[in-house]
Amino acid sequence: LAALPPHVAPRSRSFAALLAPAARVTTLRITAIYFLYVMSVFYIQSWVPTLVADAGYPPAVAAGVSVVLNLSGVVGGLVLGLLVPRVGLKPVVVFALLLTAAGIALFGLVPERIGALRAMAALAGFATIGGMTNLYAVVSRSFPAAARASGTGFVIGLGRFGSALGPALGGILLKAGFDRGEVGWALAAPAVVAALILWTARLRDMDAAAA
Repeated sequence: LAALPPHVAPRSRSFAALLAPAARVTTLRITAIYFLYVMSVFYIQSWVPTLVADAGYPPAVAAGVSVVLNLSGVVGGLVLGLLVPRVGLKPVVVFALLLTAAGIALFGLVPERIGALRAMAALAGFATIGGMTNLYAVVSRSFPAAARASGTGFVIGLGRFGSALGPALGGILLKAGFDRGEVGWALAAPAVVAALILWTARLRDMDAAAA
């Protein structure tokens, strides 16, 4: 019998393709965008109830503000999704990332009146959840079909560290004596950096969709 060629698992080949010279820059860029964005997203989603309670409101009111954030996210996902065919995926996601940063920063800056806190939570939810929904499409389109599953898994897997780092960093800063506004600026910054990386990246599918 003729010797069979050495077997290489398809998953191993697709994973190796992610860090091949032709794909390495795209892999690192998309991973950085996702990592930075989830830092901002999970900070605001995790800390909204605590920040509202720290402003002197009862737990039920604080939980209600968190509900507003999540419900507005459903609206954000629908509205931003409808914009994608008209504007393009990349511009919509860049807009969502910048709007996320604005929502987080403003949540830290508005007076501690419950109406203002609810409004900024709604803005943050609209942007964060709507942006994340469309960012998944950016991630999946950034890799060729043969490496799409491995690429998406790689990016989301590393992103889990960002989802833990954002809330943890917020807690460290608050415990160190920084106020709500200062922490808001600090944790809005990763979303701004993610937006800049995405805007300057050359991603064929997204750029074509916007043309």
